[in-house]
Amino acid sequence: MQSTLCELPDGNPPSTEIQKILAQCRTIAVVGLSPKESRDSNRVARYLMEQGYEVVPVNPGQREILGKTCYRSLADIPFQIDMVDLFLNPTRVAPVVDQAIDRGVLVIWMQLGIVHNAAAQKARESGVQVVMNRCIMQEHKKKAQGSTGSGLNVSRCRAGLRNKDKGGHRTMRLQPGIGQKHNVEPLNR
Repeated sequence: MQSTLCELPDGNPPSTEIQKILAQCRTIAVVGLSPKESRDSNRVARYLMEQGYEVVPVNPGQREILGKTCYRSLADIPFQIDMVDLFLNPTRVAPVVDQAIDRGVLVIWMQLGIVHNAAAQKARESGVQVVMNRCIMQEHKKKAQGSTGSGLNVSRCRAGLRNKDKGGHRTMRLQPGIGQKHNVEPLNR
């Protein structure tokens, strides 16, 4: 069985701050949104729309998703967005974070299993809040239930072996199918 290396987040805002983010950010660009209803990105985006958020699909391979115009990149969106929600392979995160910083977004949210500490640090240094390895839908449901919870959500990495890579970054080896609640989807699906 092949394993995947998953970097662990070097930090996330406390749960109370995450709840504030969810209350304040109303326009969310979902990068890597799939048109396939069975995909996590699609389910999460539909949930956000049902909760009153304005979802902006970003996927270069699509023209429309969920009845909304789909943009090729963040740079192509002709209006202000509050948050960028990433459903991307972690190797593709850095350039999207750069675009988000250039756009002046308030928050970059990386879904479960998505961590890029270097890009997150760059965003924080630019004044952008960053959430990594958390599901926005799960966090919103906690908010709706009045739960603040605490601790690092590593459900995607739960069954892995903790390590450090050559650069000294904390990592975890994943065993596919074990403890995985969400799948990371490529941008062009």
